[in-house]
Amino acid sequence: MTGCLQAGEAAEAAQRAAEEAQEQAEEAQKAAEAAKKADIVAKSGATVAENDKVEIEVAVKVEAKAADLAKGQMTFEASPVATVKVNGTVKGTVPVSNGMLNNNPITVKCILKALMRAQADYEANKEEAVKLMAKKIEASEEYVAAYMLNDHYTVSVDPLKNSVIRAWGILDKTGFLSETAKNINIEDHINTDLYEQALAEAKAEYGAENPDFYAGLESFYAENDK
Repeated sequence: MTGCLQAGEAAEAAQRAAEEAQEQAEEAQKAAEAAKKADIVAKSGATVAENDKVEIEVAVKVEAKAADLAKGQMTFEASPVATVKVNGTVKGTVPVSNGMLNNNPITVKCILKALMRAQADYEANKEEAVKLMAKKIEASEEYVAAYMLNDHYTVSVDPLKNSVIRAWGILDKTGFLSETAKNINIEDHINTDLYEQALAEAKAEYGAENPDFYAGLESFYAENDK
């Protein structure tokens, strides 16, 4: 009996230790995310008070850099930028480099998981999404519904690796790539690892909310990125 009690106590102690380790890991992740957020805010030059609501939005800025009308060619430059909002007002922007993305996988995966959940909510509540978008862009609900409720309108967080490679090949064949760009292997610049990890984590953490949705994301990823 004593031996059984000791074994049981040891198992409970091991379980408590595992739970404490998990809590510590979660706290470390939250601390890392908070530190990264604070770093972006600091670089943006935004002034933030203790109770201010801070939001960080990452988007890709695309600019036309050169055009050759005779050849029908145009060169574009795309660069990701983080926009810092304080209480809903834009206070600054910070260029997002590959180094920042590669060196901060937790932050990137958290953003991707948030976008996945947003996509799930959108697909389950399109009528509500129309209202929110109309308010956001200060347009009528009829105007927004005309495209958001269209059968051909889709929202996807997936990196669409195969489509990017195909589009790059079309740009090459149609003469839109510069001589320098022609020597670039576009696959060297596409990293889907973080998305795949984020998808697995999102399914584990939130899959019970909408199993079919996350199964669909997995199937879509397998079809479009492998």
